Order: sequence, then C-alpha cells, then structure tokens
Amino acid sequence: MIVEMSHEEMLEHWMIVKGLEPLRGDCTIERSDGIDLEAYATIEMRRWYLKLLAEAPPDMVNTVEMSQKVAVKIGRNRKPVVELPPEVVRPVSVMLSGWKKRAEIVADPCSPLWKMQSNPFLCGGVENPVALLLPGRVLELYSAVGPLVMPVLDELRCVVDPGPELYILDESLLP
Repeated sequence: MIVEMSHEEMLEHWMIVKGLEPLRGDCTIERSDGIDLEAYATIEMRRWYLKLLAEAPPDMVNTVEMSQKVAVKIGRNRKPVVELPPEVVRPVSVMLSGWKKRAEIVADPCSPLWKMQSNPFLCGGVENPVALLLPGRVLELYSAVGPLVMPVLDELRCVVDPGPELYILDESLLP
C-alpha cells in the first residue's frame, strides 16, 4: 500500500529503525559536545529515498502523469523531444498519439537499441517506438506518426521527487 509521510513522520520512523529512538528518559547525562542525530539521520534518509526513487519498481514509488505539464518540440534530426521538469527522477512510460504501444525507454548510450536509433531503417516507429533519455533531461522519441504532423503526447508517466518534506512510497519498502 502506498503511504505518504511528512518529513517529521519519516524521521521518527527512521530514528526508531536505526536504534536512535526512543531516548532513555530514566537517566540524566550532561555533555558539552555531541552530534546532531536528527540532522545526520535526515541526510541519510534523504539519500536513501532518492536512491529508492531512481531504482525501485515504478508501482512502489510516487509516479505522476506529466503529459499535460510538458510540451513536445522538434529537436535534432527532426525528432520529437520532451524536456523533463526538474522534479522528474526518471520517466517510466511515454506514448505519442498514433503509436501502437508505449515506447521502450533507453538510458544507456552503449545499448544496441540506442545505437539502432541512428539508422533510419532500424529506428523505432509507430509499431515499436523507442525513447532515448539524453543528457540534460531530454527524452527523444522515435518515431512520430508522420513528418508533417506535430506529435501529441498521450502519456508521460514519471517517477517524481515530491521534495524533502514529503515521502511517498509503498510501505513494504520502509527500512
């Protein structure tokens, strides 16, 4: 089940799991030095969450439909491109109108499928579309329905970081 936790709720859970809470209340100790455990736990928790957003299965983290928030432009080689907003961690699915199915998203430039997109006879089309995740948060789409038709984005589902004040994830992923 997907849960939403505020920063404070997540920090409380994190501190308990890491054995930093509950504090002993039946004794007193005086110190003039020490570390800020909450600040340390906050940094560790945030790093863990960002890694989770980048690697976890999409149905277990925060995914958002972004097709209404972005525009399709014509980029290099006259291919449609979509610039992803800053809050997007990774795209999960993309589909242009006229495509028969969702595109296969490729992020590895060494992948054979990536290299095939430079060949007009092997690149993706409406039957087997491909989307390349380029540097600079750009998604290049292969291929549009026709060269004279401005492509329309039917679907763009992305894993999104809601910011440091909110944690949205499947409760089974909690440490």
